[in-house]
Amino acid sequence: MKKIFTLVAAALTAASFSANAETLVSDNFEYPVGNLLNAELTNGNWMHYNTQTGGLIQVVNSPLTKAGYQNTAVGGAVKLAAVANGQDAMVKMADKPIVAETGKTLYAAFLMNVESLPAASTFSFSFLAPGTTSYTKFVDGGTPSEIGRMSILTGTSEETFVVGVSRNSNMSIAKAAQELNFGETYLVVLSYEWVEGTKNDAVKVFINPTPNTDLSAPFVKANDTGADATQIQAFEFRQPAANASGPNMLVDALRITDSWNDIFPQEPVTGVNDLNVEKTNSVCKYIENGQVVIEKNGVKYNIAGQAIK
Repeated sequence: MKKIFTLVAAALTAASFSANAETLVSDNFEYPVGNLLNAELTNGNWMHYNTQTGGLIQVVNSPLTKAGYQNTAVGGAVKLAAVANGQDAMVKMADKPIVAETGKTLYAAFLMNVESLPAASTFSFSFLAPGTTSYTKFVDGGTPSEIGRMSILTGTSEETFVVGVSRNSNMSIAKAAQELNFGETYLVVLSYEWVEGTKNDAVKVFINPTPNTDLSAPFVKANDTGADATQIQAFEFRQPAANASGPNMLVDALRITDSWNDIFPQEPVTGVNDLNVEKTNSVCKYIENGQVVIEKNGVKYNIAGQAIK
């Protein structure tokens, strides 16, 4: 006897695989134009990292878009600048640290448009970890440990730059082989994965990924052997320190999650969710590239009922 299911039922069953997934931060910077860290306003959960005041991080009316991630301009964007002793900002993911767990991964996705790079820089983005100290360091002006760092570095021409990444120091920055273009908007995902063992957690960068991206083949991956994070609680936007060696760039649409699939908007296709699927040898359900796939007669669907191309 044939058993008849709907993709809705299959989706509900499949969703149990990611029932604990959580979007930790979602920010389109829908704040007034001006200082992100405005003393008179509460702009999300953003606060000062340390006390530098050489150049205040700005919210500007220049939202970024990228097809498949943020199709329509929403809110504003953040402007990070090449200024000496620039202000740094951090946003908490949770009230208490996310504790290390083998196999667990945190993803920080955002749109980035690098306008220029006056001089070689250190790093511009980082996860923040309390280490062995109290999580009370995650307060305005606190200085939790910077771990899982992404850098913007000079390229081989005046039109390009290079993305670099390190686990927790700038002593050994892994540089991507492919260079990127100034003035172009990229979807960037910086990930931190807890791996069994010591000094081997995986810190990766993906550029313009899709839901079906092979997570084992990042754009660039850290290769240093710095200490692993025992817990992570926040994410940082960083400007230059003593000198003005850093990029001028726009950043927008920040999403931090512990599920790769939650990075991308889920927009079900009308009618597909109600498609009856016969339980035959041509129908199966499995995990592929970190997402649940329902396949019928050679056509793959995600749990939202969308055909996967």
